[in-house]
Amino acid sequence: MSLEQLANPAPESPTQGNSIEATLRRPAPRIRRKPPQICDSCGRVFTRRCDLKKHAKTHERAFKCTAAGCDRTQGFGLQKDLRRHIDTIHRKSTFTCDYPNCRQTFSRSDNCQRHFEEQHSN
Repeated sequence: MSLEQLANPAPESPTQGNSIEATLRRPAPRIRRKPPQICDSCGRVFTRRCDLKKHAKTHERAFKCTAAGCDRTQGFGLQKDLRRHIDTIHRKSTFTCDYPNCRQTFSRSDNCQRHFEEQHSN
């Protein structure tokens, strides 16, 4: 062993010592990437399987409108979309803009809110 080695002993393991060299000697953590999840119907790519499963329901269109006289035969991929269809088309709810002297009406609350923000906000 040389005098220099005795005067400046190296840390026994990469975790000992607080020098940059000790940090650089540590093995880099391995990042394990999962393969992308690809939709068989449209080819859309997802990083998580749960997102692909949720997306796949949009192709199934399992939620059908049963309202009398409804001409929407295609159905909806998500139940929330069917609910919005029923509220908008069959319940004929109207939402009126609250801005003074603006009596514009909408079949959906989100459209009324968007109108207010775009037309009447400073």
